[in-house]
Amino acid sequence: GVLQVPAIAAELAANDLPNSAVFRRLDPLKGEALAYLYVSGGDAARAAIRRLWSLQAKARLDIGGEDLEHMGLRPSAVFATILEKVRSAHMDGAVGGREEQLRMARDLAAEHDEEGSG
Repeated sequence: GVLQVPAIAAELAANDLPNSAVFRRLDPLKGEALAYLYVSGGDAARAAIRRLWSLQAKARLDIGGEDLEHMGLRPSAVFATILEKVRSAHMDGAVGGREEQLRMARDLAAEHDEEGSG
């Protein structure tokens, strides 16, 4: 919340964060905390908040849990991990539309299977 704003402002000023990191850091903030950050955080914070607004559309993936089930995964905490990794890659421009998102999810699911069987 609001108490985190000074630390977040310092982090934004000191680092050139990728889109996914900006989203993870700022999206959980509520309206008043974002407003406080925008007003008091300086140029880097204002730029990051503008990035957040443009990223919110990219946060929506073209795939979901149902697609993971079709890959043979059972609903579990792994779903959230896979989807978050795909979302981060999508926001950072490393993964495009549905087909690329599915390909990455398949690769991540295969890695999870290998880790689970090892």
